[in-house]
Amino acid sequence: MKHLAQATVKGGRSAEDCAKTFMESIPVLMQHVKQTAHRQRGPRLSVPQFRAMAYLRRQPDASLSALAEYLGLSLPTVSRTVETLVCRKLVSREPLPRSRRQLRLRLSNSGSQLLETALAQTRQRLADQFEQFSPKQRGRIIQSLQVLCESVRHPTPTQ
Repeated sequence: MKHLAQATVKGGRSAEDCAKTFMESIPVLMQHVKQTAHRQRGPRLSVPQFRAMAYLRRQPDASLSALAEYLGLSLPTVSRTVETLVCRKLVSREPLPRSRRQLRLRLSNSGSQLLETALAQTRQRLADQFEQFSPKQRGRIIQSLQVLCESVRHPTPTQ
């Protein structure tokens, strides 16, 4: 993260400069988060399994096809991933009451505990890395991220 702390935007403050910096920053930041999470997930989970569990935490009762779309993987691949998680009792798979052919996926209690531990360790590792910034810089980072997230969640119509 040091290279991010040293990065500065030279001169520009236009909407185009924001878009360019955003587009260049997100892949770098996401790769860093993925690598940090990968180190914390332990040998018990593959990256797709970890990502599937994180998705199911946010989207309980998700369908297999919704999970496949999120992961960017084929249905057969995600079906095998889920089968492994079900066998390990980390995920439950239940038919929907109104359609036996459709399944809903949920994290089990042990799946939730395993995921929470990995996420807490990841957050702590990232927090340790944010120590290199001053409190004022961290406040600006937090504020900027909050503003950006809010604008994405509730976009204003363009003229």
